[in-house]
Amino acid sequence: MGVRKNQADLTADERDAFVQACLQVKANGFWDQMVDAHQQPDAMRFHNSPIFLPWHRELLRRMEEALQSVDPDVTIPYWDMLTGRAPGESPWTDDFLGQSTSGGVVSSGPFAFANGQWTLVHSVTGPALRRSFFGAQLPRESLILAVLSRTPYRGGPSSFSLSLETQIHNPGHVWVGGDMALMTSPNDPVFYLHHCNIDRLWARWMDQHPDQEPYLPLSGDPNGFNIDDAMPTWGDVTPADLIDHRSLGYEYDDDPAVDPGGDPLEIVVGGPPVPGDISAPGQRDPYRFQAAAPGDFVIETSGSTDVLITLAGPNDPDAIFMQDDDSGEGRNSRIETSLSAGVYFVEVRYWNDGGTGPYLIEVDDLDTDPFPLLTPGDAPIQSTIDQVAESEGYRIVIADAGIYRLETDGSIDTVLSLFGPNDDARLIEINDDGGPGLLSLIQRDLAPGSYLARVRHYNPNGSGDYSIQLSRVDGLSQADALRGDEPLEIRLKPPVA
Repeated sequence: MGVRKNQADLTADERDAFVQACLQVKANGFWDQMVDAHQQPDAMRFHNSPIFLPWHRELLRRMEEALQSVDPDVTIPYWDMLTGRAPGESPWTDDFLGQSTSGGVVSSGPFAFANGQWTLVHSVTGPALRRSFFGAQLPRESLILAVLSRTPYRGGPSSFSLSLETQIHNPGHVWVGGDMALMTSPNDPVFYLHHCNIDRLWARWMDQHPDQEPYLPLSGDPNGFNIDDAMPTWGDVTPADLIDHRSLGYEYDDDPAVDPGGDPLEIVVGGPPVPGDISAPGQRDPYRFQAAAPGDFVIETSGSTDVLITLAGPNDPDAIFMQDDDSGEGRNSRIETSLSAGVYFVEVRYWNDGGTGPYLIEVDDLDTDPFPLLTPGDAPIQSTIDQVAESEGYRIVIADAGIYRLETDGSIDTVLSLFGPNDDARLIEINDDGGPGLLSLIQRDLAPGSYLARVRHYNPNGSGDYSIQLSRVDGLSQADALRGDEPLEIRLKPPVA
């Protein structure tokens, strides 16, 4: 399955591959066929109408298939209009979509008329591509979020699809200007980047409003506009055929993780590979692991199955930030990256959602944390203080927010300190005799993240055996526990003279 990426995140190779594919599709005539389809007299039937979004989704799909006939790895990137808000910024660069002269003619880059590879066939302004810029204000994120919040899909001027078309889509065309302001706007490659973003926002809206019909009307409108009606231009293709973009063979780099219907399996960092099996097409296997401390990690698969992995976090399975297909050995996936402390989520699937097969997955920490891991609910860890002024450290990784109890046991007088979250120098509590007798106890409401607990003897010259344990406290009112963001709490006896 292809992944459509933000144009600002394309690598130089990805950008060049897209450009070269565009030039080839232009040379074979298909590009101009799509320009002609968009400028036909009945074109207004798919503008300012319910089929605006599905009609253009099909146009994007057909263009992407044409580009992939040149290079199977190419997908259409999207221009989110939050970047690239001024000429000279990507995508308006000499190695991508090019820049314009004062007269509006695109004068640099691969799509400049002067380079001989981009002559407009269907045009009322001449053979050269033109952009005038700043004909309107580009929407800001606040407006985009407001439009995404609107329901239903169709049903008045404040409905989602009409708001998306008039308040987000239209200003993009007018801001670029030139050929983008005409019905022959597909002459400009940015047309596809712009509509790719509009398509992405429709997908986001469906994800955010699962209780809403993804398309309206279901029936009752003139032929060609209802969900099961064939649309103009595209033969027997209906809006219903285009609702699920993933079923069309692509996804977006910010698509939320698909709920697999089960809890993620735990991968022990540095532990043996975990066996998995994609037993059905489209299956997505969820995993999670704990980065006990900031450092460099590698997540990789092995085996003969061609899998793709997605990495999200920290502490949020929807915060996807990396994806890999074939960076590992053979067709395996491999991500090597620096991570902050926290819980991370990995999804494994067959690369094109159509295959099956077994695999192994493992996570290794390239930087070894010097502190043993203290896991909620595990048996106490036994240790000994046998050096003058010794302080022993323990790593705690909180995956789920809640109230936790950290305590020592044994015959010696311990002092317990807690640092974090995600900052081993940020002291949040010290406790001396909060537990039975001379033992220490810290009970706090902790947010997800990495913490460091330290244990020392109250007397710098003291020594002896102790144990330390972490547990989650169920049923305790938050009012009965300190929160991790409350001011530093210090509970100490006077120091030993």
